[in-house]
Amino acid sequence: MPADIHFQAVKLLLGGEGADTTTVFTDESPVARGNATVGGNAQVDTAQFKFGAASLLLDGTGDYLSFADSADWHLGTVDFTIEFFVRFNSLPATNQVFIGQWGTLAGQLSTTFYKSTTGNLEWAVSTTGSNVFVDISATWGPVINTWYHVAIDYDGT
Repeated sequence: MPADIHFQAVKLLLGGEGADTTTVFTDESPVARGNATVGGNAQVDTAQFKFGAASLLLDGTGDYLSFADSADWHLGTVDFTIEFFVRFNSLPATNQVFIGQWGTLAGQLSTTFYKSTTGNLEWAVSTTGSNVFVDISATWGPVINTWYHVAIDYDGT
């Protein structure tokens, strides 16, 4: 099988593998950031998986993974792709953030990629930490118990 020629550009890679209920999530990218800080009761789940034998389980009530701030998270105008697989056990009418980098300093680029209260995919960008100046929305109607490949890509436009 040919190697991924872009693998050296990967900034974060989480496979979600491990024993059931484990709370260790290690970055497998070339950057090797170490283990994520786990919030709430985020854990490995072996009952559901898309690849391998497990996945990250977040129950929607305050669970998250985080890594230390990095220049890699400040996307600016560099080309990037963010992608993952997601499966919902329920669809509450709340925003569900997939990935975000939010700051409060003027001029600091903040971004959030999430499922909105209406079920749409949203990409919000701000340079003030509060006023969103780009809000891209895509109609989406996810259903429970279905795996989805979700991605956002920026290529200069």
